[in-house]
Amino acid sequence: MKKNIPLFLLIALITPSLQSTESEEPKEKIVEFTGYVNYKTFYDTRQVVGVTEDQTVFFPKPIDCSPTGDINAHGHLQMLPFETRMRITLREPHKKYNFSCKGIIEVEFRGVQTLVNIVNMRHAFAQLDIRKTTLIFGQTWHTLNVEDLIPNTVSFNSGRPFAVYNRSPQIRYTQHLSNIDIILSAASQVDFQSDGPVGLSTTYIRNAIIPNFDFQVKGFFGQHVVGTGIDYQRISPRQVSPQGYKVHEDLSSVTGIWFLGLNWPKLTVKNTMMFGGNLSNYGVTGGYAVKKGSTDPITGQQKYTNIRTFTAWSDITVLPAQHIEPGVFLGISKNFGSAHEIEPTSVDPDSNPVLPTVYGLGTDINIMFRVSPRIRVKIGQVTFAGEIEYTRAAYGHLTNHGHVIHTAPVANTQFLFSTFLFF
Repeated sequence: MKKNIPLFLLIALITPSLQSTESEEPKEKIVEFTGYVNYKTFYDTRQVVGVTEDQTVFFPKPIDCSPTGDINAHGHLQMLPFETRMRITLREPHKKYNFSCKGIIEVEFRGVQTLVNIVNMRHAFAQLDIRKTTLIFGQTWHTLNVEDLIPNTVSFNSGRPFAVYNRSPQIRYTQHLSNIDIILSAASQVDFQSDGPVGLSTTYIRNAIIPNFDFQVKGFFGQHVVGTGIDYQRISPRQVSPQGYKVHEDLSSVTGIWFLGLNWPKLTVKNTMMFGGNLSNYGVTGGYAVKKGSTDPITGQQKYTNIRTFTAWSDITVLPAQHIEPGVFLGISKNFGSAHEIEPTSVDPDSNPVLPTVYGLGTDINIMFRVSPRIRVKIGQVTFAGEIEYTRAAYGHLTNHGHVIHTAPVANTQFLFSTFLFF
């Protein structure tokens, strides 16, 4: 608890200083303090791959045989409160110059990776609006994480690993035309990291020097939105080989995204399709591998190839009454392997990997799908929510081109109950 005290003291100290002050030209300043207290309990019928006490569930674990049966065929129950979050919003419009600015700081107590019950920064960015131009700098949703189309799931996974879930430090430029937004961004990594020889780390993109670039076109017709975009990412997996030589290694990945959001008074339908390589830092299955025959026998320098993934999902929300909100999430993903042959992972006599050659998330899954119906009941500032999430993943063995064959499907069903008190 002591770790959280400085945050509350900081909020208490800075909030009064953000109020309006008298000057030669008085400016309207608005400070909002919002958030919610969350509690959830959930039961999984199988052991799962997830993070932060399995609050974020990706998919069920594969079959792990023992003389007495499948080790992972065992459920588990968890109760958690640390999705609780707080947000400070500062708005300061400059009407005289047709210019306005906004700043947002948002934190939660989820933590990161395996660290829980600590403060984690979600958003920290400033936004400048000048006529038909918007400039954002700081950490917020990655451009591939289209804010108009974030799944409305009760589960904290927000549709992962089918839907992109990523917040990145970035600078983003948006030009607003009549019914079209043109978006350009350059980003890096902090919480959502690439995989590689030293595990999850930001060093791969930092050592690649080039930022993660994204270009997107978004069109609006009435309350609906449609768009497409392309994302470029480069990483540098290593600077030194196991033989002790300095090496120059890099891998470039390109991803395309298409989306459509339909918004009617009583019905909302969100749809997204995406295809690309090395998508694991976006919360989507996929990764990359060492290219076969590319390793220099003297220096150990090697080349890499992307493992490509196609993913598609739809999220439907029905609004039949003011206090009741049913919905359903549907997702599917497919491993399309690599354009080049990959180096097989060498193992010791006990079948343990010696030097991994494949990195990413769920690279040994061929096809995966999910269906998760939900319902929310809203009573004033309190919301009660329930969701049943069924995920089926077909695990198998990698071929020379990174495809998955000889699959053995496994499934997990999660029963989730959650409460929210908004303020």
